Amino acid sequence: MLRKLQEKLFHKLLRDHRNWQKAVSDVLRNRVEDLTDELEERLRQHWPRKGRTEVDQKQPRVRELNAHNEKLQRHVRSVARRDKQHGERHAAVLKECRDHIDAYSAKMQGLQAKLPLAVNLAALQGLLTKAKKETDTFQRECLALNSKLRPFVLNEPAKLAQSNANFLKVCATFPEGDDTDSGVASGDYNPEELQEIKEVLEAATQKVQDSVEGRNTRFQELNDARKEACSALDVFTANFQDCLKALSMSKGIGQKYGAPRRNAQERLRSLVTLSDREAEEREADLHELVELLQQTPGTLPENLSRPILAPVARRRGERASSAARVPPLSECVRRCIFRLQVKLHRRAEFLQQLRRNARKGVGEPETQLPMELEEADFNDEAPVTLDESNDGTESDPNKGEVESDIPPVDRSVFLSSVMQACTDCENETKELYRKEGMEETVPESLKSWLVEQRRWAKEQRLRAAADLKRQVQWFRSLLPKLSELIMVDVAARTRARMTRRSGKLAKSLDRRLKLWEAAKAQHTVALKPRLASPNQAEELRLLVEKEATRSQEVLDAVGKTEVKVVAELRDATQEFKRRIVHNATALVQLLDRCLDAEDFKPLRFEDEDILLTERGHGLERGSSEYEEVANEVKALTAKNGAVTLRERPLDELQLGLSGRLLRAAPGLETKNSSFASGDQVEVKVQLSSRHGAPTYSPGDVVKVHTPHLVSSIPQRYAGTKSDATSFRVVEYRNADGTVLVDVSGAGARETARSPASANTVVRNGPYEVPEQLICGENDLFIPGVVVNRKESGVRNALNAGLNFKYDVEFEKAHASLRRLRRKERRVGRDGE
Repeated sequence: MLRKLQEKLFHKLLRDHRNWQKAVSDVLRNRVEDLTDELEERLRQHWPRKGRTEVDQKQPRVRELNAHNEKLQRHVRSVARRDKQHGERHAAVLKECRDHIDAYSAKMQGLQAKLPLAVNLAALQGLLTKAKKETDTFQRECLALNSKLRPFVLNEPAKLAQSNANFLKVCATFPEGDDTDSGVASGDYNPEELQEIKEVLEAATQKVQDSVEGRNTRFQELNDARKEACSALDVFTANFQDCLKALSMSKGIGQKYGAPRRNAQERLRSLVTLSDREAEEREADLHELVELLQQTPGTLPENLSRPILAPVARRRGERASSAARVPPLSECVRRCIFRLQVKLHRRAEFLQQLRRNARKGVGEPETQLPMELEEADFNDEAPVTLDESNDGTESDPNKGEVESDIPPVDRSVFLSSVMQACTDCENETKELYRKEGMEETVPESLKSWLVEQRRWAKEQRLRAAADLKRQVQWFRSLLPKLSELIMVDVAARTRARMTRRSGKLAKSLDRRLKLWEAAKAQHTVALKPRLASPNQAEELRLLVEKEATRSQEVLDAVGKTEVKVVAELRDATQEFKRRIVHNATALVQLLDRCLDAEDFKPLRFEDEDILLTERGHGLERGSSEYEEVANEVKALTAKNGAVTLRERPLDELQLGLSGRLLRAAPGLETKNSSFASGDQVEVKVQLSSRHGAPTYSPGDVVKVHTPHLVSSIPQRYAGTKSDATSFRVVEYRNADGTVLVDVSGAGARETARSPASANTVVRNGPYEVPEQLICGENDLFIPGVVVNRKESGVRNALNAGLNFKYDVEFEKAHASLRRLRRKERRVGRDGE
């Protein structure tokens, strides 16, 4: 073990020695190389000092100075080149701006040349709008072009100046770059050299500023040219005003010279609006009568849309609470009939639809409104006496409540107001021209416009007259039911009053009879067998006397009550007689004054009254000029006041009726639902619908005209008469002109067993039926003849009647017996 330890120790010492020898050898070798290099460097430094200075100091500095100069020249040339490019691009944008100015000036000159050629105000305003739009577009485009010019006078020169500053900033001098502590290389620029560089850069910057000044000058010239170009709008506006004034004066248009036209248009529209409002009020009056028909006779009206006495309260200036009293139903009906007949009469006069009397002067209607229509006695309780000296008319010495709730109105007719508005327009135009120092004349365009407005007013009058005729027909159809309602109400109220009074007497007698029956019961109880004894004769006698007295009292009370009841019946009979005579007399007078369709002239666009009102406006009645116009109108018209057309006077003619309103005349029914000229037809109207247009609601019970000609209806419903089966409306398809109906009213799903076979199931509907074949409860059919047919522009497979529109001529109305008798009474009263 010691030997091994010895060997290991010797090995380690030998190994360490070898490593030390190797390290020493390496160090010696490295030091030899370093000493050799140091020797060579010392030998080289023994060269001459001048050459060394030339090589080490002068030549590198010369190269640095040349590099500095070349760098400066390159920078200056770069700045000059970029400035030149900026100038060229600026000049190109300036050329674009000047071309833009020339284009705008050319457009404005073109628009200005069109001003004298404008024929109306719309064309002038269109040119002005275009000019303003072009100017606005020009200004916006100028702003866009300015955004292109702005960089060459602001941003780009600033960049060049900044590049010079940056160049000078990177040129460090010797002291500025001497930083031996940080080990950074020193600067290579001399302060004198840096001053020269700064002067060169300042000269380059000045050249850029001179270029910028030149660009600013050219930009200012450009702005001056733009302002001069934009001044063309002022010149254009001045020329526009001159042309507008000339056009306005020549045609009567514009804010100043068109004021008479606007005033006339506003008056005409107000007149038509007033006429439509009156038509709506008459419609409300008719619906008020319908509401009264739904009331129960003998009771006070309930749930009315407006108080019956409201017009009376307004006329008397009383408060609204005074109109809260509800009169009897008969009085309400007579009041409403009176008001409506006066309003309808005045509206007929306003629309010039009343017939004329050839014996009277031209322009005087045959059916004059009597003065007694202005006031009427509506006191339902007043006694009625007949004054034979007053032609059988009603007289009431104790006059009760008198109503004249229809205020006096202007009796001028519709067309007279239209002519007055047109005349005022002409006078205002002449006065305006006179103030301008021009000739007092009316422009041709204004004359044409006034003619067109008069034609439009005639169309509106004709439309209103047709609606008025429908309202009168509806009013006449309600009068029989209203008359019956008045009589039934008077009888019901009298019966109710008699029943009430008789009931009071009966109740009084019943109370007394109960007492007498109680006394009789006591007497019956007191009548015992012991009273048969002679000893009780006196008591029996007293009991019999009491019973006899009671019986006599009953007989006397019953007799007196019977007398009172008979007296009440007599009084009720007399009261009923007074009331029924009073109401019947007043009602007959009201009905005799009511208009009907026969009192109206045929619906025509022009007739003698219309032409005379139009041509004789402004002339004094009875003057020679007026008589000359009247004779001229008579020469232009045929008999009955109809304008002569198609070699004969037209009767009432309606144009453009839809095929959904026409059906074939009875006996001429065919499956073809279209008609040709000369075919006899019937036109359907509904008096309760505005303008007579038929409408149907789900659940309405209707009939089908000629159901055997409707393909959708089974043959089992096609009877010998048109009303063989009642149908119920399921749906009204206004767009298709068809009505969906069924038999049971339960809809399309309901079915029934066929009577022929118990196992066969058939449908009861619904069926599609053309509207013209539907007969409603309120439908009326007026006979006429087709004059002309034209295409409607639609194609309907369900209802071929919608494919055409027809001009239908109706038969001439004949004077009724009532109207002839009224004429006789008037003639007798006037003593002719």
